[in-house]
Amino acid sequence: MDKAYWDRVADCFDKEVMKILDRDRSGVLTSAISVASSSRKTVADFGCGNGSLLGLLAERFHDVHAIDHSDKLLGQARQQNTDHKNIQYIQADLASHYVSKPKVDVLVCVNVVIQPDVEVRDRILENAAAAVKARGTVICVVPAYESLIHTYQTIVETNVAQGVPRDEAVAEVEEVYKSEVLSPIEGIVSLGGEPTKLHTLTEISTSLTDVGLDQIVSHRIEYDWDEMIDDAPEGLGAPYPWDWLLVSRKL
Repeated sequence: MDKAYWDRVADCFDKEVMKILDRDRSGVLTSAISVASSSRKTVADFGCGNGSLLGLLAERFHDVHAIDHSDKLLGQARQQNTDHKNIQYIQADLASHYVSKPKVDVLVCVNVVIQPDVEVRDRILENAAAAVKARGTVICVVPAYESLIHTYQTIVETNVAQGVPRDEAVAEVEEVYKSEVLSPIEGIVSLGGEPTKLHTLTEISTSLTDVGLDQIVSHRIEYDWDEMIDDAPEGLGAPYPWDWLLVSRKL
């Protein structure tokens, strides 16, 4: 998932990358941003993509730093947010030595820490933490590995309820698991043909602590089942699939 990859994805970004604000069932991300916001504060969207969060941030903060590796995505972000004059667009490799000048009060990092290479992920988190003032807030969203397992189990139970023998239902889902999960231990999964890191709650909490963030509070951003299951049966309810949202403070 280098710059070339995100430049290629730019033309179909809305189809390839979920618009989280549109699909967050309970508005958890909007709420977390609102709680952290102030008309006197600066915020960074660290990995802003095509700018789907920028309008919300621009309305709630004094200044917004829109940071992304892809020139194409930044161009789309500019086009989609021309009404907001308090956004500064910055092209930067988030895994390189990125330093925010001046540092921001709040940093939002939504589904950015997903590279299969652990060293790249660590550098992104280190740079994110370094870009925030002392006692500043980091709002981090990552795909949940636990949610993937829950989805597989839900498919099994749904098929059993429809009359499929359990051993057959389990065997079918295990075949899907084998084709999609590239590394069960590392949590690397093929999403759209691209190796992608999914996180357990313990794992991402530890990673945030390791870069100097504490007071970590976790939430679930829940999505409708059709985000995970094609032709999801009607009436399939909670617990819904989710991402982890973690709010933390810089030491």
